[in-house]
Amino acid sequence: MKQCLECGTFSSDDTTFCSVCGKRFSGATELPVVENNQSVNEQTHNYDEKITSTTHPEIVPLLQRVGLFLEDNEFDRADEYCERILDMEPTNADAYLGKLLVEFRCTTREQLNQCQVSIADSKNYAKIIRFGDGTQKSFVIDAEKAIQAEISRQTEIRRNKEEATANRKQEEIAADESAFESDWQEESVETEEYYIDIACPYCHEELSYTNWQIKEGELICPMCDRRFVY
Repeated sequence: MKQCLECGTFSSDDTTFCSVCGKRFSGATELPVVENNQSVNEQTHNYDEKITSTTHPEIVPLLQRVGLFLEDNEFDRADEYCERILDMEPTNADAYLGKLLVEFRCTTREQLNQCQVSIADSKNYAKIIRFGDGTQKSFVIDAEKAIQAEISRQTEIRRNKEEATANRKQEEIAADESAFESDWQEESVETEEYYIDIACPYCHEELSYTNWQIKEGELICPMCDRRFVY
């Protein structure tokens, strides 16, 4: 068996052209032998989990290319290779997982757990639930649970901040109203006019003066014309 250097597809030794990209096999390399009785389905691909869903050996390198594209943030190329895989095997859950990572711009599985929005409404999520094995299903379900937990935590943080801000504004409004009331009362006291009875310190005549006259300072006794300060 040999491998195409252009797209990584495996083909039999007597094949002249690659069945995926159409390139002539003059530049092909021989497929390395898998040692220790390791099956093709047990080889790992670049988004950190074992390939479990494919029965086509030629799909393995395509999945590996998907992982490499994701690592390099080449999401369009990763999606293109996922589509190639699905053309050969429409129920390949690993390809749908790759498309799910592309959809939410995640370069690794770990990043999927850190998404800020739910992934459960994605068609790719639904395909993994439909075609995936127990491990693949558990992974996306657990990822969605982690996302929902983080969304709830962030919602609680925002609500607490909003409540704290609202309470602070209410306290500021109440303080402003209290200060205004105090100033108004002081102003009312100052503007109110009233009389105070005072005895002239010179002639001892009982006199009455307004609070404004007393506040001005010097008073004049109308009986003796003497000036004095109260």
